[in-house]
Amino acid sequence: GAGSKRCKEWFDAGFRTVQVCSAPFCPVSHVWLLPLTPYSTQDLRESAEAKGLLTPQQRVGLDLYDDLALRMDRATAAAMGARVRAAAMSFPEVAAEDIFVDIGGSFRRGRKTCGDVDVLISARAPHDQRLFDDRGKTSILVHIVRQLTNEGFVTHNLTGAEKHSASDDTQDRYMGVCIVDGVHRRLDIIVSPAAEYGAALVCVWLRRGSLVYARANPARSVRLPKA
Repeated sequence: GAGSKRCKEWFDAGFRTVQVCSAPFCPVSHVWLLPLTPYSTQDLRESAEAKGLLTPQQRVGLDLYDDLALRMDRATAAAMGARVRAAAMSFPEVAAEDIFVDIGGSFRRGRKTCGDVDVLISARAPHDQRLFDDRGKTSILVHIVRQLTNEGFVTHNLTGAEKHSASDDTQDRYMGVCIVDGVHRRLDIIVSPAAEYGAALVCVWLRRGSLVYARANPARSVRLPKA
């Protein structure tokens, strides 16, 4: 993503195409790239690359900006979720009926259009750890990303299909780009233990599109009487 420090570096380098404060959310670089100058996103990419101001993920965002800036209808989002679900169900370590796959984010909230697709995967049994690689075997997330890449559906990896860096994090996460009907779309996948499914759905996926909910819910929890 592009936070305030990175955007200041772009501003200090003379770029005026990226407007941070009033821009809506961009699904890859986390800011909109607005045409405030005659320069195109390609001009910004080439110039910023020459000055070492772009990360690999930001280069993807600029290269695919026109596609990623487009919102998709619910049918497209559902089709993306179906591709991930099919790959998950082919995971050889766990029977298909023991795997739960759901689409979160704006799709789950009933929005007519979505900026990206968030897929949440979990085992149905509370203590089933077979989706993860703790036993030295390939995790379901690696299996999904590998299969969808081989099929040509996943085109760019923004993160690896691996466990989060935090030592106490029990979830596997992936962020990438796929292509649907010739248009590149953002795809996020998270694999959560069954015991954490509800928390993952509320705290991770709902808050991304509902900042008011995300800020109000913890505050309300603090006010609740202790058991």
